[in-house]
Amino acid sequence: MNKSIETKKYIIDSANELFYINGYNCTGFGAIEEKTGLSRGNITYHFKNKKNIIQEIVNLRLERINKTFHECDKNSKNSKESIVKLCKKILENSNDLLKYGCPMGSIVSESAKNNKNIHKITIVMFEAFINWLEKKFIEMGTNKSQANIKAKRLLAQIQGVIMVAHTLDDSYFLKKEFKRLIKEFSIVE
Repeated sequence: MNKSIETKKYIIDSANELFYINGYNCTGFGAIEEKTGLSRGNITYHFKNKKNIIQEIVNLRLERINKTFHECDKNSKNSKESIVKLCKKILENSNDLLKYGCPMGSIVSESAKNNKNIHKITIVMFEAFINWLEKKFIEMGTNKSQANIKAKRLLAQIQGVIMVAHTLDDSYFLKKEFKRLIKEFSIVE
């Protein structure tokens, strides 16, 4: 990998962490400079503004989300098992979820309140989750319109549990609710 690509990746990874911990609006170029040890000129050579950085971060997060979906589907006997695997994977990150909230939900929610242009970029992560979950519900025999509603409901449950657990710093609640979801989807019909 050439130096320019390595530097760009380093900036993206660093900004991704800062946006997750501090939020998009509270992370300026100064924080990215401090985190990376790079000059503003070096950063702006690769990204002329934060919007360009967030676009790359969303692309990175989408890659990770799609990889997670693929891992959940791999060797699953059915769609319910894929959803159970997703819940278990989310629960594996419980320490970060309690400390910082959901990396996807936080930035999508923040951009919805404060920056509609950025929201158009970040919302694709929610759409990816909804589309994958909708597909799982259709595979379980649910019609398309009901599958979409069930997908949004499950995403809302996941996001809600993470938000409440993070806000209250309640590890017990986070684990209990995800175990409930896992049990719900483990039931064979």
